[in-house]
Amino acid sequence: MDTATTIDDLDWRQHAACRPTPELFFTGSKERNARAVHICTNHCPVLRQCRDDAIAAKPAHCVQAGIVWIGPKSGTEGRVGAYQPQARGCGSECGR
Repeated sequence: MDTATTIDDLDWRQHAACRPTPELFFTGSKERNARAVHICTNHCPVLRQCRDDAIAAKPAHCVQAGIVWIGPKSGTEGRVGAYQPQARGCGSECGR
C-alpha cells in the first residue's frame, strides 16, 4: 500500500466495526440499539465515512454511524439520533 493511501481511499466498509455482527445493526430493543450505537461510536475507525454515507443514503430501520435511523413517517425520513440510555446521576457529590 502506498504510504499516501488513506482509509478514505480504500473501501472503508472493510474496516467497519459492525462487520462481525451486522444483524445487531437492524433496529430492535433499546438495549440492542444501545449496544450497536456503542460499537459505532466507541470502536469504529471509519465512523466519519459511515456517517457521510448514512446522511447521503438516508437509511431506514437500522443503526448506522452511531445513529438510530427510523423509517419514513408520513412521507418523510427521519433519524432518532444517537441513542442515549436513561441518564443516571452519580450522587450528590458531583451535583448531577
